[in-house]
This record gives sequence, C-alpha cells and structure tokens, in this order.
Amino acid sequence: MPMQTADPPNENVAPPSGHPAAGEMAGFTAPPANAAVVAPTSVEFERFSAAANALGFDIYGKLRGNEGNLFFSPASIEIAFAMTASGARTATATEMNRVLHVGGSPDAFHQSAGRILTGMNAPHADYELAVVNRLFGEQTYRFEAPFLAMTRDTYRAPLEPMDFVGAAEPGRLRINRWVATQTNDRIRDLLPPASLDAFTRLVLVNAVYFLGKWERPFATSRTQPGYFYVGGTDRQTTPMMHLTARFQYAENDGVQVFEMPYQGGELAMTILLPRDRNGLVALESGLDAGKLTRLTRGLHAQEIAVSLPKFKIENARIPLSAVMQDLGMRLAFSSDGADFTGIGNPPNSDQRLFISNAFHEAFIKVDEEGTEAAAATAVVMATRGAMPAPPTEVVVDHPFVFLIRDTRTHTVLFLGRVSDPR
Repeated sequence: MPMQTADPPNENVAPPSGHPAAGEMAGFTAPPANAAVVAPTSVEFERFSAAANALGFDIYGKLRGNEGNLFFSPASIEIAFAMTASGARTATATEMNRVLHVGGSPDAFHQSAGRILTGMNAPHADYELAVVNRLFGEQTYRFEAPFLAMTRDTYRAPLEPMDFVGAAEPGRLRINRWVATQTNDRIRDLLPPASLDAFTRLVLVNAVYFLGKWERPFATSRTQPGYFYVGGTDRQTTPMMHLTARFQYAENDGVQVFEMPYQGGELAMTILLPRDRNGLVALESGLDAGKLTRLTRGLHAQEIAVSLPKFKIENARIPLSAVMQDLGMRLAFSSDGADFTGIGNPPNSDQRLFISNAFHEAFIKVDEEGTEAAAATAVVMATRGAMPAPPTEVVVDHPFVFLIRDTRTHTVLFLGRVSDPR
C-alpha cells in the first residue's frame, strides 16, 4: 500500500508578504492543516468528473490510431494540469482551462477538485485508493505565495525544495523515488534520463494508486488457455478467466457492455466489447462521454457468463506534451508566450516559466482476484532560456475498451483498451 507519509514535507514558512531573499523559498511548504472533511456536493462531483472525463476521451481520440494496447489515467492528467493552470494568467489560462474543460469559475473548479481529492483519499475498508500530489521546486526560485498556499491547501501538494541548478539528475531520481513509493513501486521511472536540467524550476506531480478485489472473484481453477484475436484477426492463446454471475449488462449499437464491481461497490470496471471482432475502430470512433452514456443506457442486473483474459499493461506511456498541444494548449508550452506569473513573477523576463515537458505513465494488472492500477503525471516547468433464463454469454476474445470509474461520481480514473492481452 502506498505510504503518503514516507517523505516528510519541508516545514519552513516563508515571510507573509513579498518575496524572500535570494536562496530562500517563497510561500508555504508546511503540510495542510487538519480540517474537517466536508463531503462534496453533487454539483462539485459533476464539475470535476465531467471535465476529467471529457479530457480523457479527447486524449483517447488523439491516440486511438496508434497500434497496440493503450492505458492512462484521465483523472491524474486533469489534476496535474489543473494545478499548473491555477498559476496561469491571461490567454495562457484561457487556453489551458478550455483544454481541461474547466467551465465557469476556475476557482470553483479547483475547490471542487480539492474536495473530491479529500473524499478519494478517505479510508476505504474494501479497497485502496490514493491520489496524491507534490511540488518539487528549485530552492533559489521565487514562487508566488498564493499559488503555493492554494496548491498546498486545495490539492494537498506540499512544496519540496530541490537543487535543480546544481544537481538536476539527483533531483530526477528523487522525484522518481517519491512516485514509486506512492504507486507501490509500479511507476518507477516517470521522469526519463535528461528530462530535467539546470533550467528546471518546478515539477508538479500527481500519482494515483488503486488496488481492489472483485465483488465476485473468478475461480483460479476455471482459468484455462483460450483464444484471443489480436487486432481482431490474429488468433493467439492466452489465459482466459471464466465466471457466471449477475452483473450490470446492456447491449447497444452492436456493443456488449458489462460492469464488474469491486468490493465495496464504489468502483467498477466497465468493459465495452464490440460484437464484431473487427469492431474496435467503429467503437472508438467518436468515443466520448456522450457516447459512453448511450452505450451504457439500460444497464440492468442480468446473469451473464463472462470469459475475460488476464492481462497486464506495464510502462504504458503516452506523448503527453504533444497531445496537450494538439488539443490546443499551445501557449503554456511556449517559452516566449507562456504567462505563469501566478506561479513565479520575476522582474527578468528570461526567468519566466513555461511548460518544457509533460510525462505520464500507467500500469494495470487484471487477474482472478481483482485489479491493481497506478498512474503518474509530471508537468515540468522551466525558465525560457423467474426460472432463470440461460446466462448471456460474453466472450471477451477480441480487442475491447475498458474503464475503471467511480460509480458514485462517474469519474473515469483509468481508461484504456486491450488489443493483445499477452
């Protein structure tokens, strides 16, 4: 289980106003004060989940043309970039909020995200779910105190001082160790070699870890070799799990949809399986929150006989910088045009911040007992420089789309597809 307290945050407190002297950290680095947990309202749930889900399907749409398996965490990417956007100003903020689907007041959105994060990290008796954030900032850079206070209090993201100027590589290894700790060692190398340098000033990191057991587990004795049609055509042998039980089931537009809950009933895996072995392209075409709603319309408890491959997707990386810019977030990545003066506002324009890179990696393992999934996102900022009827058969023997989502809020925590379970 990830230990959120493995690395104690720095507890220095900066002066209450103005910038610190050179070599000191601005703002607060203390952990958030203990406060009463207030349950998010339905409006707050909708505000965050709608934005994260829309971004997730936008990203999926950009990547679906690539071959092979695909897996990432829309919630992780939304949170990491939302923290960054909170310090954006002028046209940079407008672009970022549009891509992130932050409608209405950005302040209200950040408040909603913070409340939902608190709820996600509440103790769960039946499963493990941790969504954690941290800022790693160059120790000589002058960050704006309101930004540090907001990310600390709202996103529970304390600031850890780093020496990127003199020791960028040790800093990269330090951040990767923190991510590995938070994800139960599933995400080990989020930041690749040479991804940080002497111009790095801030790395904003989000990590998500989930471990849940099926409410109705598969019997290992029933797992047998079976066929899976890789790419819809190439028949290969892979371990197939088998279970007959009552699940939420529907069929719409030639797609079989079923939902397998995890213990506790608050999270579930939703599988979208086209009837046609070559139907993945048609399923993925225009896949968004609206299409998901149409496909899941009419879900009802029904006895179904499930045949599902065991699968594991490791080191799933997506070209996040390119995708976010392709979606319209261009100014934030521009060394000349970015306006992040809400994060740092030095008098020398050469010391202004922009996003130099963004990284995302995910992991998932599905077996007879349940699911383990993890993901992490890093945004790197630099200076310029009745008689029971026969069960419905669902044989998942060809490419399919799957989601792990919160059944209460419908937030998509993880989204992916399996083209080859081997």
